[in-house]
Amino acid sequence: MFCTHCGTKLNEDAKFCHRCGAPVIAPQAPAQNQNPAQFQSQPQFQTQSQFQFQPQFQAQPQFQAQPQFQAQAQPLSPAFSQYLDRVSMGLNQKPEYVPELNCYQFYCERFSAALAKMKQYIFITENDTMDFQGAQAYSQACMRRALNIYKGLPRGLQTGIVAYNVICQSRANPSACQFIQQLPDKHMAAFEMPMIMELSSGNLLYCTKLPVWGLAMVNGIRKNAEKMLRV
Repeated sequence: MFCTHCGTKLNEDAKFCHRCGAPVIAPQAPAQNQNPAQFQSQPQFQTQSQFQFQPQFQAQPQFQAQPQFQAQAQPLSPAFSQYLDRVSMGLNQKPEYVPELNCYQFYCERFSAALAKMKQYIFITENDTMDFQGAQAYSQACMRRALNIYKGLPRGLQTGIVAYNVICQSRANPSACQFIQQLPDKHMAAFEMPMIMELSSGNLLYCTKLPVWGLAMVNGIRKNAEKMLRV
């Protein structure tokens, strides 16, 4: 045994160092063997069902594609409904509703005096408030649709298109009348014919001026309009 302060060798029973006087600190006896079971590794956590991973969300579609609206025709006035029925009976066909134009569409064919096949698209809408600009926009939109849905040989090869763009009003709007009395825009082998049907009187109004272009076809187109649409 040695002094922990100065390192002098001491007797086994010494209480103080005989050299420096420091108290002797007896070495501690080695710890006895303890029960090994006390030192066996124990899991800190037990696996329980409450700690099992559970998905917080199930994969389900949040949204289903649904159309925002369905194309439905606007309510018809009795006078307009009767007029539409008469045109339908005369053409022997049911009209197709065109939601983007809010109008009813008919289609038929005829041969002109020059033996050209004329594909005729008839668009009929009801709008008492339609004025010059509204009538112009409507007629142009109808013409574009006729050109887009046309099928067949290139226009001009013994074929042509006529778009009868009819606006039904209880009383003809003076501003809209100013538009339909003008000569329509020119198109390649296609004729645009805006018209107003005054439901209160049965008058069919359209431009009666003679154009320089397509003069040979215009008279036949107007006669056919009277036959189909003044009913």
